[in-house]
Amino acid sequence: MMKTITRTLSPALGATLVAASLATLTTTVHATEFSLGNGWRGSVGLQIQAFVVDLDDDASDESSSRVQSGFDPSKLTIGVVAPEHNGITVSGTFQAVQSIQGAKDQGDGSTDNFGVRIAQVSIAGDFGTLKFGRDVAIFGLSSLAHDTGSLPGVGRGGSIDGGGATAGRINYGYYYPDFHAGVQYTSNSFNGLSFTVGLFDPINGRSDQSDDLRFEAAVNYNSEQFDLWASVIDQSTEGDDELTGFDIGGEVRLGALALTAAFSDGTGINCCSPDTDDLEQWYIEADYQLGKTTLGVSYGENEITDRDGAGISDGELTMLFVHHKLTPTLTLIGEWNNETVSPAGGGSDTTDADTIAFGVNWQF
Repeated sequence: MMKTITRTLSPALGATLVAASLATLTTTVHATEFSLGNGWRGSVGLQIQAFVVDLDDDASDESSSRVQSGFDPSKLTIGVVAPEHNGITVSGTFQAVQSIQGAKDQGDGSTDNFGVRIAQVSIAGDFGTLKFGRDVAIFGLSSLAHDTGSLPGVGRGGSIDGGGATAGRINYGYYYPDFHAGVQYTSNSFNGLSFTVGLFDPINGRSDQSDDLRFEAAVNYNSEQFDLWASVIDQSTEGDDELTGFDIGGEVRLGALALTAAFSDGTGINCCSPDTDDLEQWYIEADYQLGKTTLGVSYGENEITDRDGAGISDGELTMLFVHHKLTPTLTLIGEWNNETVSPAGGGSDTTDADTIAFGVNWQF
């Protein structure tokens, strides 16, 4: 999705979109704008997606079929922009997300997966953009944004029990930035170059807690033909655990063909919680636009070690995908992927799961 966006926008606006916020996660691409009177403007966007997902794990000899949301669940986004005042524009965004499966569908006592992703106010001017409130974080954002395969689709099929959203390429190519309370600043674009810094509420996980804010930052360069990015994360804890990491990547567009690669390494941020494990991961992707149809393939690996450097497990995720725009707002999606997890010291695979998914993603 982000590749399509950056191909059709000017380089400066494309850079601003990538650096400031992930459009396909935080808003819908086809938001409808309208006047509220007296110079106020509003917008509303809606995304609904549903997939038939079949998962077959040879390692556990288990399988299941579900109808569920994909990687970026159904959502409603509402925005309001105040009239410009002394060169400053203030706007607010609110977004609610709902997986299509509820507790009664899952039958396991889980919640309906309803949640508020975004509740933030932006202050923009010649100085750049300041954002206050709950919004998507920074670390790993651009690597996720350029994941054409699973971002509008499914990716990793999730658990055998199904339910909720799926996992895309999380831990097989990028860290999930997730949505957090924080304060962010994004510079204006300087010939395609921009940067973002932010302070967020600390992530408190399985072990030591933190009273200090989490720091994240990113730098992005966007042009008509290629994008480059890098991001970092750092948070101290009260004990010995660390929460640090870096992420780098790039994409080149050669006509209808796009090639993407990303690499990241971090300690204590496996699945967004402080931990003693170190997770190293990367992915590569190639996609080709053939009229209204996008064909693609991607492959990524991870390596998880403990604080002493001893291996815990190695994983691989391979994906084939096809996206077809049946109408300007409706995309038909088909995917196959295989996730394999092996013990680092050898032995039988703990996961060998094939996922087949077919579904629709509708946006306005």
